[in-house]
Amino acid sequence: MNLVSGTPGVDGLYAYAKDSLISIKSATFDDAIRFKVKAVELEKWSRESATDAWSKVSIAYLDNAGAQILKDTLSAVAYTLNEQYTKNTVTNSAYDTEETYAAVKFVNRDAVPFVFKAIEAADEYLMVPVKVTAIDNATASGTSAVTKMEEESFKVVFNVKTAALTYVAQDDVRDDFFKFEKAAAPDYANLGAPSHKILSSSEGDGKALSMNPTTLFAEVKTAEQTPYIDSLFGLWIDTACVKDITKPLYYVTTGNGLSAEDREAGFMYYLVNPYDSAYVANSTGDETANMSSAYLLKDFTDTYAKAAFVKAKVYGVDSLTIVREKATAADTLKNMSINPAAMAFMTTPATDGLTNLIVENTVNTFNGKDGDDAQQFDSKSYYLKVINNVLVWSSVPTDAHLFNVASTELHPTSNDNVADGASTISVVANAGTVTIQGAAGKSVVISNILGKVVAETVLSSDNATIAVPAGIVAVAVEGEAAVKVVVK
Repeated sequence: MNLVSGTPGVDGLYAYAKDSLISIKSATFDDAIRFKVKAVELEKWSRESATDAWSKVSIAYLDNAGAQILKDTLSAVAYTLNEQYTKNTVTNSAYDTEETYAAVKFVNRDAVPFVFKAIEAADEYLMVPVKVTAIDNATASGTSAVTKMEEESFKVVFNVKTAALTYVAQDDVRDDFFKFEKAAAPDYANLGAPSHKILSSSEGDGKALSMNPTTLFAEVKTAEQTPYIDSLFGLWIDTACVKDITKPLYYVTTGNGLSAEDREAGFMYYLVNPYDSAYVANSTGDETANMSSAYLLKDFTDTYAKAAFVKAKVYGVDSLTIVREKATAADTLKNMSINPAAMAFMTTPATDGLTNLIVENTVNTFNGKDGDDAQQFDSKSYYLKVINNVLVWSSVPTDAHLFNVASTELHPTSNDNVADGASTISVVANAGTVTIQGAAGKSVVISNILGKVVAETVLSSDNATIAVPAGIVAVAVEGEAAVKVVVK
């Protein structure tokens, strides 16, 4: 929202949020508040007779001072102003009729509709709040009932002293006008053919997106930080469902820790947005944090869904078959109508094609109940954000971490047959055990990720099974290079 200045040559006056107040400052378009502007739908009820059931339709119009009763068809649309990435809306609840006019605020409550009255200049509007009332003859015994909107007795102006938008009486001599500038649609990168890629941090700190092999949560780490061996950073990125050619979607996966049988069956670990496990619907159908969910991260007063990897395989066009296991087994990803594993890579002004990209995912979020008490949903985009090296999903793109995408030779090998060159010795990782084949009579030392020896013995057979703790272990067979495997 842009304030139209009365001073020639003064422009770039945009609305921004400051301590819930809506103020105006000289700024760039990128610093301004992003509004979602929604037309208000009123309810019209009708029936054939006083004994029939009511039926409801939605209409969008401003009925000014009983014009509809007088059969006047002149109407205007009213709108609510909603902050784009929050549930805050513009309100007039603080208006004081005693000549002390309150500031315009963002409040997490029911939105107040506004009508924008055009003046002679193109695309310039006077901003006037309206109230919703019932038409006088709308009685329970009648055959129609219509809600209407009427202008309030005040309007919105710019307070020069405080820089805030303020409500004043309609007959006040001050008239301030506003324009709306439409934000350009984002552009998305095309990552090319399916291949192993590394998603490195654009901050140049040597970190990259990785799957924690123990918790299966997504993190940014360096390859030197155990247990983040090199192969955990080579992610297989493949094309997901393509519904919009301007917004390619991709699956970000890894096969690390999977058996040959799992891979042959089509399973991989998929990066997902587990929104509907981190949040649940409350009694009114709105979103509330699921504090018992392993997927939820609480950061001061904010809560986020953790980015996670889940063992799954694709079926159909845009759905996943998910295997429940490990730390997240108590949660279930339920709502698959929008794919929680389909990632888009939004470009930024700093990109040169595959650098400084934002990872985006779109899911259905809880949005109250309708008149029949049925759950409603909103399609909403989330973006990968970093909190203490942990990746979470934020609804605010300006909070997003930036990634560079590049091809890599770092990628996992199967745990079922990890061999060193032409050696006949193989190491097989199982659930809680490691099986070493072809090394009878040789000594073996098995260490955990901290270098602590967890098993040391001389093998008595060519098919020896040794119990070891879960996680990444290094298996050093006499005369052979050490092999790292992931034990479940």
